[in-house]
Amino acid sequence: GGGGASTRRPAPAPSPPSGRCEMCGYTLEEVEGLSSSILQGAETDEALLSELMASVRRGESSSATLVNYKKGGARFLNQVHIQPVFNQNDEVDQFMAMLHEVDEKERPPHAAPAAAKKAGRRGERA
Repeated sequence: GGGGASTRRPAPAPSPPSGRCEMCGYTLEEVEGLSSSILQGAETDEALLSELMASVRRGESSSATLVNYKKGGARFLNQVHIQPVFNQNDEVDQFMAMLHEVDEKERPPHAAPAAAKKAGRRGERA
């Protein structure tokens, strides 16, 4: 089937992977059930974050490098890649987010999120 992305809102992940907790200085218990907004602060680019979330609402892959904050308030650059996960009906069922702390010199100059082309957003499946 080839329908478009579902308008159903994806459910939040039941719990974040422990690596994300370690990167940000939180314990799993502290972040369970919370959104990633706990990482946002004064220098988080709201426009860039809005573009990233608009891609999610469209059911598209997207990447951005955001200024985020660790538990103790330390600023860090967080490269975020969000990928839709499709169910057997070719509908977006949930999203997978990959986070990677990057060095300041690795950050592209204020790049907007890169939405994946719709034709190539899924892996090949028989």
